[in-house]
Amino acid sequence: VEVFENILVSSVVINVRKSLPVTNNRFVYERFYKLDAKQFRMEFAEKLELFGFYPQEFLDENEWSFSDVAGLLLKRKIEKDSYSLASLKGVNIYRGVTTGYNPAFIITDEQRDSLIAQDARNKEVIKNMLQGRNIRKWYYNESDENLLFLPWHFPLHEDMELKGASEKAESLLKEDFPAIYQHLLIHKEALLDRNQEETGKRYEWYALQRCAASYYPEFEKNEKVIWGLTANNWAFAYDDKQHYLPSNGYILTSTDIPIRYLLGWLNSKLMHHYFHYIGVMTAGGAYTLKAATISALPFKIPEEYMAIEEKVDAILMVKNKDKQADTTSLENQIDFLVYHLYGLTYDEVLIVGGMTFAFTPKMIKEIRDMNPQARFVMYQWDSEKNLPYSTGIHPYIDQLYTFDLNDCETMEKYKFLPLFYTRIYENIGSEKTDEYVYDCSYIGTAH
Repeated sequence: VEVFENILVSSVVINVRKSLPVTNNRFVYERFYKLDAKQFRMEFAEKLELFGFYPQEFLDENEWSFSDVAGLLLKRKIEKDSYSLASLKGVNIYRGVTTGYNPAFIITDEQRDSLIAQDARNKEVIKNMLQGRNIRKWYYNESDENLLFLPWHFPLHEDMELKGASEKAESLLKEDFPAIYQHLLIHKEALLDRNQEETGKRYEWYALQRCAASYYPEFEKNEKVIWGLTANNWAFAYDDKQHYLPSNGYILTSTDIPIRYLLGWLNSKLMHHYFHYIGVMTAGGAYTLKAATISALPFKIPEEYMAIEEKVDAILMVKNKDKQADTTSLENQIDFLVYHLYGLTYDEVLIVGGMTFAFTPKMIKEIRDMNPQARFVMYQWDSEKNLPYSTGIHPYIDQLYTFDLNDCETMEKYKFLPLFYTRIYENIGSEKTDEYVYDCSYIGTAH
């Protein structure tokens, strides 16, 4: 919120008053989002009488998650019998590589091809790379960037006895990888100007500043989940091409829980919803997907992984053919499976069918089976002749409504419910009057 003119910040304003403790104490709160200074002042004044109340008992030593009581109870339900992602055996989250000076280490495809043409051995240190901006939900867009991966003491980086910058290592680099060495030599002054307490002392001037020394083999695993540190959308992608990421990205690997299951779970609406309890948005409205935040997501152990894995496999197959393909139906199915896993049920399910319809009879049946106590209501805002495939859903619906009077007259299963309708309209015209409220009146349709 722009609390002060031209200063956009994520602000928390707390009013504190010294008083005796109150049993079942509540305090007033309100949240404002993406407003300039003028909008903030206006909305603050408008909402002053409508501020929410937050029970003090919901505050604990771990975090303060501001929401209404229903939201906080939902948070507790999601967390019940769950484990933090970080506590799961075999699941690890790692940050990307920190170069300290990108122009030296991040090269284009053209530069890559030139270095390999000079010496095929150079391919050993050139890694496929993705930036956070390349990552989308489920998939990524290939970039023309590559990483020169030179860990500390390269090419003697596997010698655990080496301490500090090594002249021997530099000499071997110059001898074994002359083209790489000459490329880095152009940037030597800037590279030496990096972290001066370490560069040229703990590690060689040509080495990466932070090379993921203890975990870089994780980047080359057969499959992993990847995401950007800052993202405009809630988006986790699948990578089986051994991409490296820079410091603005993260990877997740797993030895026990299937990667594709974890990908479906992370991309679910429920985890997206839960993020808003514990996560941070930038002042500009982007997600900050830090390792600590993602590690804290509550994971519930399922009876089996296959159902979600199959849905993720289907999504990835579709996205491999066409990245812009609509996979909403499959994603909805994953969401319902995740809701069911966490014991989230519905008292009432409203299904609205229009010009397009994303729900199949099988999906509705699955939702129905998961929520046997719920009442299912369906509203058709298009004629049945335009939606013949919707009839397969009718057996699972308790009450059907339509805006089409003809459908009501020909099919007893429907009740008539016009669009934009309230009961106050029913008696309009029942009594004649010479007093007119409007100078001009139009009754018709616009489509």
